[in-house]
Amino acid sequence: MSPAFRAMDVEPRAKGVLLEPFVHQVGGHSCVLRFNETTLCKPLVPREHQFYETLPAEMRKFTPQYKGVVSVRFEEDEDRNLCLIAYPLKG
Repeated sequence: MSPAFRAMDVEPRAKGVLLEPFVHQVGGHSCVLRFNETTLCKPLVPREHQFYETLPAEMRKFTPQYKGVVSVRFEEDEDRNLCLIAYPLKG
């Protein structure tokens, strides 16, 4: 089984990142979120994860940069609104 599907332990004292909707999505995944200016988050699909983990180096310049897996949790902000927060996994 892929490491991404084992217990998703978060780094102790890790600072979370607020995920925001990615408004420029045109198709494909139904839930794409913006992690930062250059990184998107989307639901983990086992086959896609395996593809990026085993992609030959010669092909990487032709594909989107794969940055790994995060754990995403619902948390309340100070106004009690639900937010999606991403945390790095233990490496």
